[in-house]
Amino acid sequence: MFRSDFIHSLFFCVSLCLTACTGSSPVTKGIADSPWVQGNSARESGPGFTFRAGDTLELYVLEDSTLDGKYPVRQTGDVIISRLGRVQAAGRTTRAIESDIKERLQKSQLKEATVIVDTTTLFGDGQDASGRPKVAVYVYGQVAQQGLLEIPGVRGRSITCLDAVVHAGGFGLYANKKKVTIVRKTIEGGNYTLPVDLKAVEDGHARDEELQSGDIIKVPAKTFGFGF
Repeated sequence: MFRSDFIHSLFFCVSLCLTACTGSSPVTKGIADSPWVQGNSARESGPGFTFRAGDTLELYVLEDSTLDGKYPVRQTGDVIISRLGRVQAAGRTTRAIESDIKERLQKSQLKEATVIVDTTTLFGDGQDASGRPKVAVYVYGQVAQQGLLEIPGVRGRSITCLDAVVHAGGFGLYANKKKVTIVRKTIEGGNYTLPVDLKAVEDGHARDEELQSGDIIKVPAKTFGFGF
């Protein structure tokens, strides 16, 4: 009798285990989700974005617009950039590629190179989900948060250069507020630069510049930490 009860109990426990196993999907439940979730979060644009074959790399060099363009990441993992040749992209972050290109350019072609690398253009249609105006711009240099920013508008007023700095967390410790520049694409595909004295704007002595999607705002550092 004891042996029969033991066998029945054992069979019942095994049945429960099998039912629990078959009732949960290994694809959509538990730990199987983790690599998928992490993989998607890593695909968000920004300094930590990691390129892979099939992506499109966008390059901006503020000192030489002839290098600007969209470069497909080939199956070999590299992009081919005029006057630079092959640049490894797959498996590297935007920040790493920026450093690589900057170093190459400053060794061979430019005294100073300001390099911005990002993914395929993410600029919106000028409105957020609620229908408010917005612009998407790059903010670079002496600010708390560099990179691509989407800035929502405020009813009745345009979005300005100072707005972008505020949304980037404010000025860095050594920011030269008087020498800020906005780099904007022309219809012909070139760049033109708008100088902005944000110190004068803050003091109420100058008009702030209205931004357009695709603008690049560069906030330089003061020379030797002074106001020159």
